[in-house]
Amino acid sequence: MSLILRSLFIFIAISTLLSNKKSNEITKERKITQNELKKINSQIKKISNQKQKITENQISTTNMLIMIEKKILLTEKLIRSYEREEKIINKNIEEISKNINLNDNTLNKLKDDLSFMINHVYKTGKSNIITTIFESDNWNQFIYKAKYLASISKVEKNKKRAITNTQTQLNKNKLDLEKSLDKKLILKKKKLTEKNNLANNKKKKNVFLQKLDKEKITLDKKLKEKSILADQMEKIIIKLLNDEKAAIRREQSLAKKRSQKNKKISGNFSKMKGKLNWPVNNSKVISKFGKNKTSLGAVIDNAGIDILTTKNNQVLAVLDGVVSMITFIRGFGNIIIIDHGDKFSTVYAMVENIQVSENEYVNEDSIIARVSTYEKNSKRGILHFEVWGNQKKLNPESWLKKRK
Repeated sequence: MSLILRSLFIFIAISTLLSNKKSNEITKERKITQNELKKINSQIKKISNQKQKITENQISTTNMLIMIEKKILLTEKLIRSYEREEKIINKNIEEISKNINLNDNTLNKLKDDLSFMINHVYKTGKSNIITTIFESDNWNQFIYKAKYLASISKVEKNKKRAITNTQTQLNKNKLDLEKSLDKKLILKKKKLTEKNNLANNKKKKNVFLQKLDKEKITLDKKLKEKSILADQMEKIIIKLLNDEKAAIRREQSLAKKRSQKNKKISGNFSKMKGKLNWPVNNSKVISKFGKNKTSLGAVIDNAGIDILTTKNNQVLAVLDGVVSMITFIRGFGNIIIIDHGDKFSTVYAMVENIQVSENEYVNEDSIIARVSTYEKNSKRGILHFEVWGNQKKLNPESWLKKRK
């Protein structure tokens, strides 16, 4: 009987050890998957926060589309991770179920053995056993029968302890199973939520793709229109610069004013490369001189620079000179051209509240206008600024002071 019990204990110990080993492997695998899930969720949250900070009106359709595509990619990755974790949980549930069956069978076996022993002792009767021991023929037989009785009692105690331990393990298995089933249910809900998010983001992507197509068509029209308007503006400037008689009159007027103010009559502008003050303060260049690529991939040729600032910001003359022209061109709005002598001129477009007149002398840094509103109900404004020398377009940033 003692040998059977020992074998049973060894079987339980080995089963528990193998079960714990497999359980540890599953736990390790699940931990890796959960770390991956945390990382992906963090990336999705980051993109969502970026979208909340930047409204659709403040971001280009292309950038919004890129953000949505990133979110779709991460959501698909998240769903795959959820599916991997679901497989791990299913594996865990399967393992726990096996342990429950194993412990259940072991428990039934122990109970049957104990029941058999109790019935045997009951039928035989303890008094009969004691009588049998004392009726032994010799001392050795007495000792043997006494040891047998003690062994029966010990086996009974061990079986009872084994039943208690197995029952405890079985209860733990059932609790683990319940927890795993709850986790599986939560995971299914999360997966369903992310699949809905994925479907919504794919719909948004299609909407933005359609919007992008429309924007490309609109942009192409605008670029053609702007190119025509830029050509018109260039022709006006060249025509003005080619009017030698008017240029001589302005040179004379400028020389007279400079003489009265004890300023050098000529050569002023050519020596100011990299030293001119900016035409607007608190601003930044958003479109540089020359060829620029738009967010939609189109290329536009800029004759000057576009400077983003606040609406109604003061527009300042970068150097003293004579106002050679004030005009209006659709797409550029009001335009002021100042002649600085020695065939150098500066152009200030997209302005309003003009405070100078044609042929008027203006000092350096004097207010000549205000920046007009960039968009309806917007607090921003854009100044278009150009520099011309010897009838050629020059890069304005090469002439303005370097900003820190």
